[in-house]
Amino acid sequence: MDLSRTGRERREYPEVSYSVIGAIVEGMMGIGVKPSDPAARLSPGNRFETVLETFPQLTSKTSWAEIANVPVQDNLITVREEQNRKTTLTNRGKTTLIWQAAFPGSFQTLLVNGKPLKAHSELRPSNRTITWIRVPVQPGASASVNLPR
Repeated sequence: MDLSRTGRERREYPEVSYSVIGAIVEGMMGIGVKPSDPAARLSPGNRFETVLETFPQLTSKTSWAEIANVPVQDNLITVREEQNRKTTLTNRGKTTLIWQAAFPGSFQTLLVNGKPLKAHSELRPSNRTITWIRVPVQPGASASVNLPR
């Protein structure tokens, strides 16, 4: 955020606003698109299915955050995260999205629209354990995933 503070030289440059938006979308909200199968990265020229991942990283001073109209492929999405415990994704596009809702920590289940479902845990290269689940989100629909109590 220092890049955009009052009095900062060159803060009006478009690269500054792009960097700040990128830090919010990818950093705090943890929104990213990746191949559904890591091996697909090794097949140049092949078209592969993608997964939209969210991974909330809100601070203790930020109880919730929401970002709307984020373009993902041919869709626009809205993501709302609450206390790193609940994420809601709305797909305002025309195609189904495969959403990988991820959270810090290790859990056996995650609640998808209130229903407990088996989740997956993995150790990320940052030496951080995460738990995730994939949820298809139809056009015009919303889905919520949250940690068990």
